Amino acid sequence: TNKERFLDLVSPEPSKWIEKSQWRIDNRDWIKVSQKIAFKILSKLKELNISKEQLSENTGIHVEHIDLMVKGSYNFTIGEITRLENALDITLI
Repeated sequence: TNKERFLDLVSPEPSKWIEKSQWRIDNRDWIKVSQKIAFKILSKLKELNISKEQLSENTGIHVEHIDLMVKGSYNFTIGEITRLENALDITLI
């Protein structure tokens, strides 16, 4: 029946969308700043024609962290921002 097919599609795990949505609302201020920083980093990488791997080598920041940073919801440390600014010769904040 349609009901059985529907129930086969429903996940047995409860959805976490409400909690995730509330987290985004609670953290929207720093997420906006993080997104702006990510955009500046990506733009400068493109302008300089360098990869995230090369940026990782120049900053000492692991490439997996660079990947997270350019996704726009990374909580940067002052040290990371300083190393990125120095390596890319830009102002991030």
